[in-house]
Amino acid sequence: MKDDLDDRHEQAQFQRLLKRYVAVDESRASERVAPSPWDRLDFSFSHPRNLAPIVGRLETISSDGLSFLPDSPVLVADLAQGTALDDCSLRAGDRILSLSCRVLRSDRALALSISSMGGEERAYFEEYLRSCPEREMRALLKKV
Repeated sequence: MKDDLDDRHEQAQFQRLLKRYVAVDESRASERVAPSPWDRLDFSFSHPRNLAPIVGRLETISSDGLSFLPDSPVLVADLAQGTALDDCSLRAGDRILSLSCRVLRSDRALALSISSMGGEERAYFEEYLRSCPEREMRALLKKV
């Protein structure tokens, strides 16, 4: 682990380590994950008014929501808090999941809550998120 905690991945790794030894009071209902190179997590959606495809990078994700950095921020500048995004896709591992989201905040990154996802897809997604540390360990052990 690096000394510099400016990187979201380093922050997430530090937080996981800390939780092993200290009770951490978090206001979030679910644990956030900063996707890493060994995670296959991608997100996209169609703009609700003009149906333009919006692609970008996931900054963090949890079973309840996500932080998304669009490649073209100008395309999402008109999305206000509360806007429903009904045509979203999330790649988790080898599956593409359909979901709906709602805009919580529109700043540098879009903060989105997951408003609906099918039961089987949600179970797969939550298990995929829980297995992130295991994928990280396997990837790091392959490097040795």
